[in-house]
Formats: sequence, C-alpha cells, structure tokens
Amino acid sequence: MSQRRIFQNETVYLPDLARTGTIVSATFTDCDIRGPAVVHLLGESRMEGVGFRIEHNDPETIMWELPEGAYKIGLIGLQGCRVNGGRFEGVGFAGTKEQLDTMRRAIAAGK
Repeated sequence: MSQRRIFQNETVYLPDLARTGTIVSATFTDCDIRGPAVVHLLGESRMEGVGFRIEHNDPETIMWELPEGAYKIGLIGLQGCRVNGGRFEGVGFAGTKEQLDTMRRAIAAGK
C-alpha cells in the first residue's frame, strides 16, 4: 500500500492503494473514491456524509452479503479508515447482514 494516509478533495482509485489487499488508517475527506473494487470495512472504519453512485437506483447492486466469519479472497479491506464526505463510484461493499443493514438505512435516509 502507498505510504500516504491523508487524501482530500481528489479522485482516488482504490485498486492503486490496495497492493497488499488492505488499506490501513487512511482518511479520505471529500474525495471521489473509485473502483472497480469490492471493499470490506474492518475494525473501526467509519463513513459519514458519503454518497454512492448506485446503478439502476437499486442499493442492492453495491451490496455483497457474507455470512459471519466468512473468509474471501479479492476483497479490499479498509482497516481503521475514515471516509468523510465524498462519493463512491464503481465500488461494492461486502459485509454481514448486520453491517449491510446499517448501510441500507444510511442510503435510505439520504446520507
């Protein structure tokens, strides 16, 4: 992974940052965060005020539900990361039903 940890007001391509498979302790503020990628929020990662480009106006197009404790190859882990504002485009999110339900509620509330 890149040694850089702070990103602000820029376009960031997740595959370029995830050379080891996990992005650790990065902060993204008002960034356009782009894939192609499927990410899994790990540890204390948080997102606030984030927008999502959602195909066909169906939030399920970006959700990849996993059973508790599942191990999957190819996901990009976001470990202890903060995303404040900005927007995800071309990025899916893997997680348990509980994790994805939190995202579903945030998307439905327009956050």
